[in-house]
Amino acid sequence: MIPNFRKISIKFKLTFVYTVLFIVAMLILDIGIFLSARIYLYNKADENLQMAEKMVGELLRVGDTTDRYSGLYANDNIYMRVYDDENNHIYSSQGFIYSLEFNPNDLEFKQISTENHDLRTQTFRIPSKDGNVYFLQIVKDMYSENDFLHLITLVMGGMCFLGMGTSAFMGYVFSKRMMQPIVDLTKAAENISSKNLEERIEISGSGDEIQRLAITFNNMIDRLQEAFNKQTQFVSYASHELRTPLAVIHGYINLLDRWGKQDEKTLQESINAIKTEADNMEKLTERLLFLARVDRGVNVLKKRECFLDKLILHSIEEARLIDEKHVYILGGRSEVVVEVDAGMITQLLRIFLDNARKFTPEGGYISVSCWETEDGAKMMVRDTGIGIPEESIHSIFDRFYTVDQSRERSYSGSGLGLAIAEMIVNLHGGKIEVRSEVGVGSEFIVWFPDQKKQERKIQEQQISNHIPID
Repeated sequence: MIPNFRKISIKFKLTFVYTVLFIVAMLILDIGIFLSARIYLYNKADENLQMAEKMVGELLRVGDTTDRYSGLYANDNIYMRVYDDENNHIYSSQGFIYSLEFNPNDLEFKQISTENHDLRTQTFRIPSKDGNVYFLQIVKDMYSENDFLHLITLVMGGMCFLGMGTSAFMGYVFSKRMMQPIVDLTKAAENISSKNLEERIEISGSGDEIQRLAITFNNMIDRLQEAFNKQTQFVSYASHELRTPLAVIHGYINLLDRWGKQDEKTLQESINAIKTEADNMEKLTERLLFLARVDRGVNVLKKRECFLDKLILHSIEEARLIDEKHVYILGGRSEVVVEVDAGMITQLLRIFLDNARKFTPEGGYISVSCWETEDGAKMMVRDTGIGIPEESIHSIFDRFYTVDQSRERSYSGSGLGLAIAEMIVNLHGGKIEVRSEVGVGSEFIVWFPDQKKQERKIQEQQISNHIPID
């Protein structure tokens, strides 16, 4: 039973393909050589027939019927016989052993195959000067040419079989060598697990497709390792952040179980603490889910044109309701139209305002302003808080990162707010710039791109540079 070709190893498939291609190439080459040799030999035989007819015919035209030159062509296997116009046989050259009928009316060239001979023959009508008519029948026996062609066929057939074996062997050797990088890649892939993401494919300097595959594979493992490390870190930090409010809730529940059933003060203190920690857990869970959805690409922006200044005003009014210990200012009154996801921008503003509120002393100022630019719009959130150390600015958007200074001052936070803020800005194709000075305050400047303005700017540049617009 023939096995399924798809289930056969690639090494065998390559060997098989190499061998088949070699056989096809050899057959085409052999057939071409055989046909070329045959055409050449047969054309040469026809030229010899014409030369013999020319030489013997000259004698017959002057009435010379002696067998003077016919024997000269015996070495070329050319034989001839002469008849007069009354079909009387005059002479035959030595070696003419063929039983051929003579028909003076049949003067066409013929290819005759008998049991033992392959003949090319033609009869010529030659008038002589003395008024007589002679018929010259010339025969070319092709057995030498056929023997040569038969020898060529045997040699080429033997070379074909020898080449087929050599091709199969060399194909196997080369395919094995070519497949070795894939074998190494397979072994490396088998060795990789969640506990061993350091394994990599050794890359040679060949520059072929296998090398590019190895580079792609290594890059893929790098991304997997990075994602796995982030996931591990994410789970670790999330577990740590959730452990704290759960421990607080559990402690107050034990306190209520022991003393708080009859003590109204303890009861109310426990309820307030449990409520606060439950709110913190809910906020933390929502942020974790948001990050997870964005990482999976689930969140889809629902962009629409809206007034950025109105979104800012709404967020400031909301902040004033829940916080009377700081002064909130709306900078500027100009209308700024942007195409954004209004819900996400509101969430972004809440994160910035919440951060500013946490790290700004009571009575401090928090201002939010916005303005149009030539390629979009900008929004700035400024506070008069404790500021961010310069060495920490590049890390504040990392997940679960909290500045050490803030920990010393016992400011609560999961370190997810600014990470989410950066995600929201990136989803809109924007950028965040941070300026801060310890003891003075911080500024967060967000740029939102405007596609229409950017296209208009490019067109204006093309016009100014005299570049035709498509």
